Amino acid sequence: MNKTRPIGEFGKIGSKQGSGAIPGPTSDSQTINTLKVQPGNGRKRQTVYLPGDLAKWLKLHSVEVERDMSEIITGLLQEYRTKVTNALHEKQS
Repeated sequence: MNKTRPIGEFGKIGSKQGSGAIPGPTSDSQTINTLKVQPGNGRKRQTVYLPGDLAKWLKLHSVEVERDMSEIITGLLQEYRTKVTNALHEKQS
């Protein structure tokens, strides 16, 4: 289910805020769609601390590409894991 909220009014990531916590339409003409992430699918909550500029970029980029931040990070970590695993196998050969 997509909900619309004004840019700059992001809720706390991973919080258990109900639908009443999402602000309604304002006079700000710029809006974004937020995707409600469904728990489950083997997902576990993990807190990761990022430098401020990188966290801001990730948040804005996820809006631009219409992908959840967790989805972006998961894909990058899977690529990194494959790279590290392959490097270890080559080193052992």
